[in-house]
Amino acid sequence: MTRKVKILWVGASIGLAVLGAVKTISACRCVDPKGPAEAYRSAVAVVLAKVVKLEPRPELGGFAMSLFVERAWNSEVDQELSITTGSDCLYSVEPDQKYVLFLARTPEKIFTTGQCMGNCPLGSAEKLLRWLETSAKSAPVIPPTCHSCHEGFP
Repeated sequence: MTRKVKILWVGASIGLAVLGAVKTISACRCVDPKGPAEAYRSAVAVVLAKVVKLEPRPELGGFAMSLFVERAWNSEVDQELSITTGSDCLYSVEPDQKYVLFLARTPEKIFTTGQCMGNCPLGSAEKLLRWLETSAKSAPVIPPTCHSCHEGFP
């Protein structure tokens, strides 16, 4: 191998390694809702929830999230809720953090969320929560029948 080929090979390897280390490279081509009313109308349910656990779901190109729901709007949900996010438009979250999440349902009736749905970390959600409190339909949060049966939930 010539020196020039070796340098090109090493450069390409480093470039691929860097690309692999990047948390998300998104080719998502969605449009953010124009405001909370549009996001709310498009959602099956909206929740204020803490991320309890994340599990990689390679077949989705994303994660399954276990949530502890504090508040709900639009549709009733279980307090201990599992949802998914994936593909190019996955919505990144961190464990032990709270979010306002706008949810859709897959054809299999599983809740899911993604980018461009109106989601927001709790720390940036003051105006959104104010809109939900004054303009959205509050919905029941169904408590579990057995708290001690579910690892990681408060």
